[in-house]
Amino acid sequence: MENKNSYRVPFEKLPDYNRQAFTDLLIAGKKIVPFHNYALLIDHDFFYSHESDVEAALDERFNHEWRKRGYASAISEAEQLRKYFLEEEKLDKIPYGCDANSIFKRRFKLAMRDVRIHANMEIARCWVKLLKHHPKYVKRCPWHFFQGDRIWQTLQDEEFLKAIKRTPLQVAGKMNLNAMSSADWDEVLKIVPELASRRPKNDYVCIVE
Repeated sequence: MENKNSYRVPFEKLPDYNRQAFTDLLIAGKKIVPFHNYALLIDHDFFYSHESDVEAALDERFNHEWRKRGYASAISEAEQLRKYFLEEEKLDKIPYGCDANSIFKRRFKLAMRDVRIHANMEIARCWVKLLKHHPKYVKRCPWHFFQGDRIWQTLQDEEFLKAIKRTPLQVAGKMNLNAMSSADWDEVLKIVPELASRRPKNDYVCIVE
């Protein structure tokens, strides 16, 4: 029989422990990381780094089984290339980087680049969302994570610019303008034509940090 005087600890749902959830907590006026007495939400690595995203991808997505399948696929592609050049009697002209190791490394590098791009976009979105409500944090914003279309979309966000009291040109000056494609530059110059002289004149690769 249950003791009527027994004390029951009320159930409390644990908060999501991720970048977007912490952004929502900050917007709601919270300052301390849940179940911590000292750690500030605004100081969390979520907002300044994509390292946790990379680590999660390595553990969950690019695990041992993924790498095993990926390397098997790379071996198959390398063999197909070798057969092609053998049939063409051009084995001595097989391009550099067509061996299985190179193919696998190239694919893995591109996959990790996609992880960083996605994380950078999320970091940028969270900061835009946060600063619209709490512009007092503007000096802490890691602007270099604004890359690709996140740059010009932010520069044309009037609500955001009004909240932080900055012009598009001032904000653009804090961003990594090398992290844009040619199409992104087209959009940026519609908003801030003063940046025309900074546009690369030759072919270039969009840099992703």
